[in-house]
Amino acid sequence: MLAIMEQWLGRSAFGHDVSPDPGPFSQPDHESLAQSRARYGFHATMVAPFLLAEDATEFDLKSNLSTFGRTAAPVDVGPLKIATFGRYLALVPVRQPQALTDLAQALVEHTQSLRAPLTQAEFNRRNTPDLSSRRRELLKRWGYAATEGEFKFHLTLAGPVDPPLLDQGRDYLQDLLAPFLAKPFLIDAIYLFCEPEPPGPFHIADQWQLAG
Repeated sequence: MLAIMEQWLGRSAFGHDVSPDPGPFSQPDHESLAQSRARYGFHATMVAPFLLAEDATEFDLKSNLSTFGRTAAPVDVGPLKIATFGRYLALVPVRQPQALTDLAQALVEHTQSLRAPLTQAEFNRRNTPDLSSRRRELLKRWGYAATEGEFKFHLTLAGPVDPPLLDQGRDYLQDLLAPFLAKPFLIDAIYLFCEPEPPGPFHIADQWQLAG
């Protein structure tokens, strides 16, 4: 699935060359569907992007994640489905297991000491009008509103676009990914994404198997 999604996005966060595959879409429509997602690479966020604390280094963060990988266990997510979120399409679990919610929260807590506090500008950007008071408190506490019981695993596929292009994208991706959607999805590794030159593309800086 990774190779197919890299072709759909027209970019790999691993850094290797990818030939874009727009499927049946014109170049403008494909850019609308996939280009904004290409900057981030195909991924699922468990810890929101953050700046390192003043006394922390990249080595500290990698050591922290290495320790986490040695102690955390893989999670069988079960089958995935394509869901619509406003103007976006994403892969989500048919039924999110508690073990996945717990894994994400454990990772947030494990890296918390290395995270610089949100600047006021960052807080304002993430404090969207639709946030509930509960999610706003989580944003203040963890720097990310989608934590604790609010975490919803998703792999963003396309957007933001409006119907009918969003519906056309969903139909195409449903057929494209059909062979993978019936199979259990296993999370057995975590990846560190870095943004060397904001606002620029994210790259995978390292990865760790979940071996607990």
